[in-house]
Amino acid sequence: YQRRVGKFSFVPMSLCTLHSICEANKKLFPQHTSNKDTAVVIRTPTLINVQHKSESLVETGASVSLKLENLQTMGSFKIRGIVNVFDAILQDKEKGNVPPMVTMSGGNYGRSFAYVAQKKGIKGVVVMPETVPMDRVSFIESCGLKVDLVPSSQLQPRVQEYVNKGYFYAHPFDDLTLIAGYGTIGVEIIEDVPDVDIVLVGVGGGGLLSGIATAIAEKTKNSKKVRIIGVEPSGANSMYLSLLKGHAVSIQPKTIAHGLAPPFAGTLTYKHVKQFGAEIVLVSDDQIKQAVKVLYDQYKIVCEASGAACLAALLFGKVSDVRGKKVVCVLSGGNVGIDDLHSLISTSKL
Repeated sequence: YQRRVGKFSFVPMSLCTLHSICEANKKLFPQHTSNKDTAVVIRTPTLINVQHKSESLVETGASVSLKLENLQTMGSFKIRGIVNVFDAILQDKEKGNVPPMVTMSGGNYGRSFAYVAQKKGIKGVVVMPETVPMDRVSFIESCGLKVDLVPSSQLQPRVQEYVNKGYFYAHPFDDLTLIAGYGTIGVEIIEDVPDVDIVLVGVGGGGLLSGIATAIAEKTKNSKKVRIIGVEPSGANSMYLSLLKGHAVSIQPKTIAHGLAPPFAGTLTYKHVKQFGAEIVLVSDDQIKQAVKVLYDQYKIVCEASGAACLAALLFGKVSDVRGKKVVCVLSGGNVGIDDLHSLISTSKL
């Protein structure tokens, strides 16, 4: 759905396009600009053919590459979509039409949202679950935004209260402008691994999966079929259930991968998953912990649980027919403190 038409009415939207992703790419990576506020996103590296460092990956028989969005500005892919959204908002702001903003987040989205809002001089509020770590709350408040802590079941109702007061709702995943920003990762994957066979992506609300699926499907439609596989925690399987039931569903998530645990799948992202034939597989929390451990012990890569879920799917045989295939895992975030990292690694039971 479009964020607004006129004031705050919502209208149906079509799907993301390769054109909108390419336009987002121009905004995220301007060729000639002195505007440092615009150039906050970096083109993250892809480590090619790294399976030889892990016996478990060698056993899969796949050629494995890692897209390192954990090295992105603010530690996750989220900033790509947010910068694209704020660019669109600022075009309205020049016309005097942009009110204070509200969004909801359990972590990475809220951090990146606050970071960009501060740079752009936009005020607003981030509605967060009461269980969120206080360091995330402190960071967002340090950027000049208000944090409103509520029970998880009250996230959407509280956001609606702000919208009723005239706030502009920036959806954390179900938004075409956001999805187009995330799609730039798909473009980079094709540039770095042009003959890729399988791309593994963690799924929360589905925005990252939607953007990457759009970009890769459109970039390769005249050459080969690339399998796009979304990975969800078994305790936060909203997109998996949505595909089974034929519509976006709500759940009560329970997982250590907080970034993959929104209480519902996006209506718009569900449509993208259906349109581009993305598959969904499930992994356990213990399997995610082991993936975090493998990345740290064998690759010296610091990755949060949400970012490592895709590798867990590969390590534990959740993806069929990978032998001899070129596989890219998108490590979507690295925002994990030393204590939490130690806890994840030390409690891995596999």
